[in-house]
Formats: sequence, C-alpha cells, structure tokens
Amino acid sequence: MGPKALEGIQDALSGTDGAPWAVIFMGLALLGILVLFVHLTVVQVRRHGRLKVGWEELARTAARYKLAHDETLLIRDLARREAPMNPVDVVRRPEIFERAVHRHLKRLGSSSPGSQEVQRACALISSLRGKLALRHSGGETYYSTRTLPEGQELFLTIEGDRTSALKARTGVAREDLLELVDVQPAGARLRGRSVNATFYPRKGAFSFSTDVVRVDPAGGTCLLNHSVDVRRASRRSYHRVQVGQPVTFRAAWEGDAVTREGTLCDLSAGGASVEAPCYYEANESLVFDVRPGVYLPDADEGEGARPIRGTVVMTQQRGGDVCLYHVEFRQISADDRQFLVDLVRRIERAERSA
Repeated sequence: MGPKALEGIQDALSGTDGAPWAVIFMGLALLGILVLFVHLTVVQVRRHGRLKVGWEELARTAARYKLAHDETLLIRDLARREAPMNPVDVVRRPEIFERAVHRHLKRLGSSSPGSQEVQRACALISSLRGKLALRHSGGETYYSTRTLPEGQELFLTIEGDRTSALKARTGVAREDLLELVDVQPAGARLRGRSVNATFYPRKGAFSFSTDVVRVDPAGGTCLLNHSVDVRRASRRSYHRVQVGQPVTFRAAWEGDAVTREGTLCDLSAGGASVEAPCYYEANESLVFDVRPGVYLPDADEGEGARPIRGTVVMTQQRGGDVCLYHVEFRQISADDRQFLVDLVRRIERAERSA
C-alpha cells in the first residue's frame, strides 16, 4: 500500500477530504464485518434451535416409553456426553447407546468398582434396554457384547496361542461384566489374561478381544470385561495346518449316495481349502467326511468319519476340471468345532514329532 493510500485512509478517519476510494474501502470493510456478525448470529440461532428441538424430542421419546425419572436423567446424561448435537440418537441408534453405556459404566467402575452406584446404574441401564427394545435378537451386526443372548456359545483363545480353544457360553445378561458358564477346567489358565473370543450366531461369525477379570474353575464360570468392538470374524481366526491328504465330500443337496474325492490342502477349526476335479459355485453348502485316521498315524480305530458342513466362499479354477475351494465352517455345532480344534492340534503335534 503506497503513501497516497495511507494518506487517504488517514484523511477518511480524520474527516478531512481525501480520495473517494478510501471512504469506499472503509465502507466495504465495515460491511464485511457486519455480514460476518450476522452470519455467525444466524448459525448460532439455528444451532440453538436444532438443539432445542433435539432435546424436546428426547423428552417426548422418554415420555412415550414411560421412562422413570431416574431413567430419564440417565438417558439425558448419556445423550449429553455422546450425542450432544442430536440427543435423540442415543435412543434411536443402538451403536451410540452401547458406546454411551460402555463409557458411562467404565467411568463409574474406575472411580468406585463394585459400588452400589455401579449396581444402581446397571439396573437402570438394564431397564432402559428393555423399555427401548434395544436387546439384540441376533443377526448381521453386534454393537456390544452386552447384546449377546443368554446361552450363546463362545470359543476363547489366549492371544498368541491359537492352537486350542476353550468352549463356554454366556450366562445371565449383566451390564457390568460378561459372565460365562460351562467353562472347561483348563479355563483356569485364562485368569488375568487377554483373550480373543469368537461366536457363531445364525449368520456369519463374530469375534472380539477382552480381558479376563475372574475365573472360578470349581464353578465353571468366569467374568470378562465387556467390549464394544465386536467384528466379523473369518476362518483365519483359527490356527491352520497344512494337510495334503485325501478327503471325500458332497454337496448337501446331493445326498449320501454321491461321494466326490479331493485333496484337503489345509485345515482349521474355522475353514479349509480343498482341491477337487469338480465345480461348485460360491455359497454352495458342502459336507466333508473328516477322518482322523487319514491324517493321524496314531488315530484310534473307533474314530470314524465325522460329517462337517461348510460353505464355499470362493472357487478358483486351477486348469482343466480342477478347482480350489476356500470353505468356511459357519454353522457347525460346538462339538464339531471342538473336534476340529483338537484334530488340528493333534496334526500339528504329529508333524513336530515326525
């Protein structure tokens, strides 16, 4: 800016005659400040209006579900912490509700674990979950281990040791901790450890990581910290061994009269890879006759074939009529899962001793 421009601004400020453009410059500057002020005011008014509408809607929702006074206060506190810009989301979106509950109980537990305040909060949350119909019925998505149904079978593996899995199932739903029952005697080694847990509902497989709080080997129970990081699991969640031995199988719709032969390339408790001179598309359901005697030289004569049902997740053509099938064992029983876990461990032990 040159000397004449500065002189013009000084003249405009002092009220003396100066260059006309200096007056225009000052007017535009003042106009810009005014526009900015009006814009910020409008934004604040709109934001305040949206917040007011959001909190009023939350209040109407609480009244519609007939929430008690303490429940209403709790839901308002959860909304204030987790969804301040749209409070009603805490009762509409399960993932926000579960995250808010998890953090709220974590705050209370860190300050006064096992106190009456924590127990009272758990009772209120359980009541809210029932009134707001936020209990999970099983399906495509899990937002928290608090939504696991009673009796859901779990397979626990200590982090870094996937050669074996301990079977358990969920007990009565608790908001503070995840209670497991029917824990095997070997579960005593879980005490104080970080574990990976995998479960298989009606569709797919899910897993989460958490810490073991307490184990009661005599009673067959243990307590885990809840988790809000429940993810879809894959067959790679289990330890895998190379096999390279024959296997017989068939499509579920073909019946027992049809038997196809292939090579079991690798195996885990969650899936397998099979090579065979036939073609099946993805999502086809196959039944494999798994014979321990074929893969283990020291297998008992009484160990016959066990039918294991799997789903083709991908088919790769290897040339000619040969295809490589990547199979996932999605919906098999807990006994079949444990059978595969034990079989994989025995195969690996036999390979090490060979």
